[in-house]
Amino acid sequence: MVDLEFENEDRSKYSIKSDAVRFTWAGYMIFVLISSLLGDSVILVGSVKYRAIRLHKIIVVTIQHIAVCDLLLSCTCALPKLVSLLTNRWVFGNYLCFMLFRPMEYYLNAASLLLICCMTCSKLAILKYPLRKITLRVAHWTCSTCWFTALIIPAVASFVGGSADDVYFSYKSYTCTADYSSEVWPWMLPLMAVTFILLPICLVIGITICLLVIANKVALRNRGCVRWQGVMTTILIATVYCISLVPYAIYCVAKFRFSCENGENSFFHSHFLRLAISFIYFNTMSNFYVYCLTVASFRVFLRERFHVFHQFCTGRSGKVSGEGKEKEATVKQNRSKSPDRKKRNAIYPISSV
Repeated sequence: MVDLEFENEDRSKYSIKSDAVRFTWAGYMIFVLISSLLGDSVILVGSVKYRAIRLHKIIVVTIQHIAVCDLLLSCTCALPKLVSLLTNRWVFGNYLCFMLFRPMEYYLNAASLLLICCMTCSKLAILKYPLRKITLRVAHWTCSTCWFTALIIPAVASFVGGSADDVYFSYKSYTCTADYSSEVWPWMLPLMAVTFILLPICLVIGITICLLVIANKVALRNRGCVRWQGVMTTILIATVYCISLVPYAIYCVAKFRFSCENGENSFFHSHFLRLAISFIYFNTMSNFYVYCLTVASFRVFLRERFHVFHQFCTGRSGKVSGEGKEKEATVKQNRSKSPDRKKRNAIYPISSV
């Protein structure tokens, strides 16, 4: 169990003293949860059942996997943080922190990064080799490989060692964290960060630049005949992800230069860390808004659903549909009685095909 004396000392030094600030951060987390849970659910239902996202099949499959990853992130990371902010303490216990929330945070963040890498690489390959066919099975296998590869981080963390005694609730970030006692962990953690965070981010940035260059070349070569909808969707998803990670990457690099001697509550180790963690959730909630901005078929799908929902709420769906049918029948009847229409039909008979 967590040392109660240490927890109380940590709370007195690093907890948010102002209820207004704490509830403001909680309000932001509520907005993240609503945007992610509703937005990603709409993305999954619309793309699977209604084919609302009309892009290349491998891009659509990757979008579906990213939506599932964001939903899991919201339930296992954003929701516990929201509860901790509202109660100003950790209520889920050490065992859930050690067995569920902490490993899932490692796993899902790595999976999200790898899926975005897969998305950018796939779009680049589609532009360079447009005639090669990619089946849905290959797309799902590619995304499954990303999910499987992301298991390396929690597996290594479990292999290195640690127990429920190594986890504690941090009032700096208002989440459960771990301080593994194994001797190899101090050099294993930076190695894993470079391998699974820094290098993929550099890869995403490099591929995004290449994607812009190649898309511009294809547009010039084909006289503007390039589907910018998919290109801009991929670029915006990658850009939002990189921007959301920049503050936390700065913190990870510079935290050893800003010492917190004698438990001093420094701005960098408390306020800047909370700001950096808040930025990370931009990636979790932003995909729905990106697709609304870049994918025309998704906007049409949303307008149709809102129209049906509005008719259902106002109770005028049957009346509107009946009036619409009567108007459509009247218009057809008037057109058929028109002398110009009869003359055209006599000269050019309407084909039955």
